[in-house]
Amino acid sequence: YNPEAMGNAWFVRNIQWVDNPNEEIKAIGDADLKNIAVVDTCWMSRIKQQSFSNTDASVSLVDYHPSRLIYQTNNAANGLLVCSEVYYKTWKAYIDGTEVPLIRANYILRGLEVPAGKHQVELRCVDELYDKSHTWSLIASTLVVVIILGLITLAFFMKRRKQDLQA
Repeated sequence: YNPEAMGNAWFVRNIQWVDNPNEEIKAIGDADLKNIAVVDTCWMSRIKQQSFSNTDASVSLVDYHPSRLIYQTNNAANGLLVCSEVYYKTWKAYIDGTEVPLIRANYILRGLEVPAGKHQVELRCVDELYDKSHTWSLIASTLVVVIILGLITLAFFMKRRKQDLQA
């Protein structure tokens, strides 16, 4: 048991804005990451509020799959949720089914603004290139099977015709 561990996700009170990734790395060494998220200013347009309250806020991971995470949140005021998962551009965030902006916090983690109240927060990996590749792979595989079946059928009929001509 580690009382200093922050868990799968937590709400912070404030954002410490920095100007670039190097400053972000330096700042996380000194910041109280339980209460402050260190965020590059390039993400500023995705956040409406600058300070938050994490009193009376709770979050729990209720469903886990490597490409889909579901959290239940309950917060008295708007909050910034930091998830202990690596930020990557293929991840999308949804609150009660509606897509919301996802940011990178603390140099490597995922963060998002959550409105006051009880909500279901879902993080999904939506890789469009993978989805397109999967579709094209399925089409190509089906085409190969059809061609092979066609060749087998053609060979069968050619063999039968040859037998009929010899008879």
